[in-house]
Amino acid sequence: MTAWYVLIDGAREGPCEIATLDRMIREGRIDGATYVWTAGMADWANADNVPEIAALLRAAAEPLPPPEPPAPPEPAPAAPPPVATVAADEPVESPAPAHLRIGRAAGDAFRVLFESPVRTVLFGAVLYLALLACSPEAWALALFGPDALDPGAGPPGAFGVLIAAALVGFAILSVFWGGLCASALAMVRDRPARVALLFSGFPRMFSLIAFTILAAAACLAGAVALVLPGIFLFVCLALGPLAIVDRGAGPIAACRESWRVVMQLGWFRCFAASLLWLVVTAAAFGLAAAALAADVALGAAETLGEDAARPFRLAGAELQLYLTGNPSLKSILLFNVANAVSYIFAAGLCAAGYEQGRAALDSPRAQRIRTA
Repeated sequence: MTAWYVLIDGAREGPCEIATLDRMIREGRIDGATYVWTAGMADWANADNVPEIAALLRAAAEPLPPPEPPAPPEPAPAAPPPVATVAADEPVESPAPAHLRIGRAAGDAFRVLFESPVRTVLFGAVLYLALLACSPEAWALALFGPDALDPGAGPPGAFGVLIAAALVGFAILSVFWGGLCASALAMVRDRPARVALLFSGFPRMFSLIAFTILAAAACLAGAVALVLPGIFLFVCLALGPLAIVDRGAGPIAACRESWRVVMQLGWFRCFAASLLWLVVTAAAFGLAAAALAADVALGAAETLGEDAARPFRLAGAELQLYLTGNPSLKSILLFNVANAVSYIFAAGLCAAGYEQGRAALDSPRAQRIRTA
């Protein structure tokens, strides 16, 4: 016989038989929003989403038929056989905690990245423009020319422009990251994700910027202290932008809700997912560097016999130019494609983890905490 568990006022009750659940429904203790679970279910679900319980809810809502006349008494049945009892210290079957399923999260992240190449290219183009707008070097070069980046011979005012551009770029990047998370969450939920969703963070601009400042300050303080606290806080606060764009949470509430979801999913599992993001990012930038080296090698194929090391020196020079702020057009395109891949995959991982841990925010206990 199936054993059911229910969450009533934040407390788990069970195991219960289906007849017990029917009685609790008719007493008004269980409604469609009550969380129920039984063996075979992946996670807790609302009662109206479980067919067996939904049928009982519909039956309880229908008017009762008129009472039938009492039947004649029947002879008393024989005594039933004794029922085995469960010892007090014997464990009772209970639902397993909802830990992060890393394989499923990685699959969702790769689907966000590769499901629609056209959409990925459009997202990458918008992200490239946003990153360009966030570049203090680009602002200084546009206003003062090539000498703007020379610390010794830069024109007056160039340093102030760099600082102002860095602050504005920080704000723009925070808002676009929220929009990218909203886009990835729509794709994880199998909903349409148009490029316009990348701009969905602007209505929550102040909350996103304030959250980014709080999270960056906390992670920086933890990193300066002993490094490990900074890593711990980075993982715990990674889902805050999703709480802002999906639930309209404020900066402080977003920190709390991200912490709650990460702890439910398991911190070490979330940390492992962030390591997967680092691997994908390294692979993307490695492929970009390899493509740049191959392009330089092909361009110098005629002189390979004279100087076999020349293509590799040229590739290294291209990479050095990119890292020192004077890149060629090819290196700009290659490394910004890698940057876009890193951003989109990270947003997909965060959205997948947030969706798996959403039960932590929807539970009756979490709702009571938010309304307290």
